[in-house]
Amino acid sequence: MRNIREEDIDAVLAINQLAMPGVTSLDAKTLREFMNEGVYFKVAQYSDFVQGYLCAFESHSAYEGDEFRWFQTNMAENFIYIDQVAVHPQYRDRGMAESMYKDLENYALTQKIHILVCEVNFILRNDVSLSFHKKLGFREIGRMQVRGITVSLMQNTMHNPDE
Repeated sequence: MRNIREEDIDAVLAINQLAMPGVTSLDAKTLREFMNEGVYFKVAQYSDFVQGYLCAFESHSAYEGDEFRWFQTNMAENFIYIDQVAVHPQYRDRGMAESMYKDLENYALTQKIHILVCEVNFILRNDVSLSFHKKLGFREIGRMQVRGITVSLMQNTMHNPDE
């Protein structure tokens, strides 16, 4: 895992397109904005090949997404919002997404943030993502309609073993 770099843009955009409709389509301009605004934007790389990415924002970020605003309005504590996570189809089911989440959890705990939030498509249903998030300890705290679909708004409260 490492921070995203300018030379990763084409690979991340390609993975993004392959991951639809589970993630929102990105263009290069939006991706660069995320690189500048996201508190956590990392890629999983092996050899010279970017295999996946995860982009997240802290609760005080200026990010404009409807789901993010819902969490800002409804959450009393600081949180990290997972906007997008995607793995190239060739590398799925190998624990990569779980490794990216673990890295994000470690980052969050170093920032004294104990809550991760995200949304997962509920209608049009994304059973793979719903199961994945439940396995990691996320639970549904609400639902909302956005962009013609219903999303499950999910939260995972982490506990730092050192506290």
